[in-house]
Amino acid sequence: MKEYTIKLKIAGVLIAVRSEFEDLENYFTRYISDENADEVIVQSDQNLVLEWKNIYGSYNSYAEYNTLHVSVSEALMKHNRFLFHSAAVTVNEKAWLLCGESGVGKTTQYKNLKKLYPDHINIISGDKPALEIDEAGKILVHPSPWNGKENYYGNTVSELHGIIVLKQEKENHIRKLNSKESILPVFTGIIQVFNHEELIKSAAEFADYMIRHIPIFMLENKGDEASSKLLYQTIQMEMTNEIQT
Repeated sequence: MKEYTIKLKIAGVLIAVRSEFEDLENYFTRYISDENADEVIVQSDQNLVLEWKNIYGSYNSYAEYNTLHVSVSEALMKHNRFLFHSAAVTVNEKAWLLCGESGVGKTTQYKNLKKLYPDHINIISGDKPALEIDEAGKILVHPSPWNGKENYYGNTVSELHGIIVLKQEKENHIRKLNSKESILPVFTGIIQVFNHEELIKSAAEFADYMIRHIPIFMLENKGDEASSKLLYQTIQMEMTNEIQT
């Protein structure tokens, strides 16, 4: 079987993807690099490949694209970076993550915010941004090749200022989470297979760092524009408090 190598640059890290599908590169057009440097070599996790085949009966380049994000995230973790399951947006040029289970309304909130505040809201990644903890201790949010079924993406890199955990409810309510409440949504948002001790330890350290440095809120919401207004107002108040302190 012939094997192809695609060289990508994601969040500043050079990653060589090996695949049997020559057309896989079509899904990574904006991330292909020709730099000559040491690169991390990854392939799709074979358990995920088997799982895909069992569910869908076949495996092609689209399937490969949809399973590679786990291996890429694990490779990035060795460079103080990882993929995080969320929609990443900028609010007045400051990055915020909208996270929660699939189908909870991340895209709905982004679309509402963009409609209500078009000059203040922009997208970084619709589904799996790459986060970086830089040498100064800042958490930077980068675009990634995985942007959800709507394929919302941008090209901005911005410092993370907060996280909103979304939960569907019949009424709109927002509150700040304490450290204990933040552990599960942050830890499980870090993308990896959770079966390697070293990677689990790294994910726990990343999660702990985020919880200690980033404000985290729970937005219980109906997915309507009123909930998005509440979200925007909360972000504005948090940013004002940050400036004052």
